[in-house]
Amino acid sequence: MINPTQLNESTRTLLDALIKKTPDTRIKQGVTHSMIKRPSEKFPEETRLEVCGKLLSSGSFGFVFNGRGAVHENNLTFYKKPADKKRIIKAIPLKKESESKEYNQYRSTQKQIIKEAYRTQQCDPDAHCKKPVFDDDFGYIIMRKAPGYDLMDFIIDMRKGKFTAPPAYLVTVMLNIMVEVAKIHKRGWIIRDLKPENIIINPDTLEIKIRDFATALPISKKTCKSIKGTYPFIPPETRYLSKISPAIDIYALGIIFFELFGYRKKIKESIINQLRSLNPIKDNPFLFMDDLSYSNQIYLIDLFKSFIHLNPADRISLDQAIPDVEDILQDILNNSTEELSSSAEELTESDDDELTQAFKSYSI
Repeated sequence: MINPTQLNESTRTLLDALIKKTPDTRIKQGVTHSMIKRPSEKFPEETRLEVCGKLLSSGSFGFVFNGRGAVHENNLTFYKKPADKKRIIKAIPLKKESESKEYNQYRSTQKQIIKEAYRTQQCDPDAHCKKPVFDDDFGYIIMRKAPGYDLMDFIIDMRKGKFTAPPAYLVTVMLNIMVEVAKIHKRGWIIRDLKPENIIINPDTLEIKIRDFATALPISKKTCKSIKGTYPFIPPETRYLSKISPAIDIYALGIIFFELFGYRKKIKESIINQLRSLNPIKDNPFLFMDDLSYSNQIYLIDLFKSFIHLNPADRISLDQAIPDVEDILQDILNNSTEELSSSAEELTESDDDELTQAFKSYSI
């Protein structure tokens, strides 16, 4: 077996022979790691072989593999990508005319996969998404890996008590999500399938990336041919009237923020009206708001509700919401600094390290 990540003179000769006798896009026999052939975009006459690593996720959409690096066919040398340029390989099953409708239900056509890659390129240039390649069974989309993990796992870990996020941390996450969505809207696209599973958070930097633009549409579109997305993140105007606009992403953000701050009930469509009429004084509905000031709690809950208005025209815009949340974040940081400064007067010299750590915890 040839290990493409550890090539020497003899294994290069074997790999060269294997490549020449394997016409398929995917090389999976005779190697320790499958490889996907694709043309180099910088040098079209050259071929790159993306080396697949471990399986990261799977579902009805297909499979996502970690990219270990690439072998350049011209010199049969393996190049490992630096941490900030690591890639993923998304393998999407293809529809087959010979198979039943049930078999093809969650499969895609080559045209759909080409569209997904194009939408990814347009919505997020930082993903460096490559043109897809195909074999008989799959289409392969190769793009840069967003560091971190998805927001749903982040929320689940908080609920399980694996870590405690200070107020400034959660508000910063909220703000960064809105900023990232606003960028995509300014590029002229509606995401449509915005949900915690498609939001990647880097827990060290709080950088946010959106992933999965398979159903994204240009802002110029006013209606959709079919309903795409995930309940309960699909707003009523799309579900019942097939209408779309950037306001559908705003609606999804509202539901996401209810979950981010630990809404105590499972959010499903049947309780959306309850969210719209939520009484924060009476209900105390959130797990992760206790450390916020009362005024900021009220303001945030009212803001969440403004995202999910029944009428899309009444939903708050990101141009308005982002400065409001920036003000809340600044207020939290100012109050935290005042509290810590006051406490510092009572500390002895031996407590200096503890104070330093406390300040660091609010340096978001």
